[in-house]
Amino acid sequence: MKRAFLTGAVLVMIAALALSACNKGGSSGSANAQSGGNSGGSGRGSITLTETDFKYAMTNDGSGIKLLEYIGDKGKEGSIIIPDTIEGFPVVALGDVDDLFYEIPDGTFTGFPTKGITSITIPDTVTFIGKGAFHLLTNLTSITFPKNLKVIGTDAFRYSGLTSVTIPDGVWISLRAFYECKNLTTVTLGENVRFRSDHAFAKNPELATVNIPSSVKFFSTDVTREYGTSSNTFLDCPKLSLAARKVITDAGYLGSF
Repeated sequence: MKRAFLTGAVLVMIAALALSACNKGGSSGSANAQSGGNSGGSGRGSITLTETDFKYAMTNDGSGIKLLEYIGDKGKEGSIIIPDTIEGFPVVALGDVDDLFYEIPDGTFTGFPTKGITSITIPDTVTFIGKGAFHLLTNLTSITFPKNLKVIGTDAFRYSGLTSVTIPDGVWISLRAFYECKNLTTVTLGENVRFRSDHAFAKNPELATVNIPSSVKFFSTDVTREYGTSSNTFLDCPKLSLAARKVITDAGYLGSF
């Protein structure tokens, strides 16, 4: 009778240990599945891109990596984060920064074809955003620009869904960079921003507020002309009030509204 009791107790202990092991295994599997979801495995949420998402090369001066083409999942949605390093080198450009246009880099970056992207974070290592990089991203509502940015290329955000933009100090903004962004309401420009060519913020029907310091300069299409010419940076922006237009013209803008 005593032996039977001991045998039963041992069996109960073995069963309890087995049940505990099963529960631990289940918890681990659940945690792993959730971690995969947070990393963007489903194509939604915040997604940090990696070197496998791009074609890339070293810049000619050896300063870092230039991203030439997005080759990742075309169905990504939500917020994306562009990596700050690839193969141990800083990512400095979205586009071929060595392709020059009127001495201002305008190299094309074959960008993100998916319309499901809602926000983009660009690391502070990046100084150059190439031609057409975020063109036609109609669901893109917000962008975090790098503090060291120097150039925003032609058509970089044309037809995008941005609602407001804040441009860092000292940036060159190229032709049609924010052309016909139908949801754009507010633009804040940093000190010493330069407009390289026409229509950077033209045809923005909702644009009502422009914060612009007097150090901003407007250049025409003709690179030989001085700033303050008839560059139509804010052409066809009907919601700009008379007060807003005065602020812009007081900064040296001589173009049409």
